[in-house]
Amino acid sequence: MNITDQDIYQGILMVNILRDLDELGFKKSVRFQTGTSKNSILVKNSEDEFLGIYIKYTKKNRSPWNFNFVKDHQEEIEILNELCKDCFIAFVCGTDGIALLSYNELKQLLDDNFEDSERIGINRKPRGNYWLKGRDGKLEKSVTNAELGHKLLAGLES
Repeated sequence: MNITDQDIYQGILMVNILRDLDELGFKKSVRFQTGTSKNSILVKNSEDEFLGIYIKYTKKNRSPWNFNFVKDHQEEIEILNELCKDCFIAFVCGTDGIALLSYNELKQLLDDNFEDSERIGINRKPRGNYWLKGRDGKLEKSVTNAELGHKLLAGLES
């Protein structure tokens, strides 16, 4: 079995999910399953509900980071949003950290008009927060590494 970069970055995300949920006191079990493609995972809670997470990653360790979305990526995210209780997009920024967006936050950056190729850029000053900007807009507030656990916990407990 060959280990791919995709496997490594999915593993990084899953370890961070488990660690963050544990630190927030989440004591129920979660199970990871493969998603709609190699680019996504599903987090299943004890009530058999799924959170879909679409994963984008870069090996680059310093800001700025750019993530390209082709039409197929956006269509898959749309499917995850329809099939799952909640849908998130995880941007693994090298060894720097993970910026997690909700589906609604993604729609502020990339609208429902899927172009052949669109881009989301992320900037972060040292020890600062992540600032995201996309083809169709930007987030008015920054995203922190700490939001990963909080956003997923809210999705698992609601």
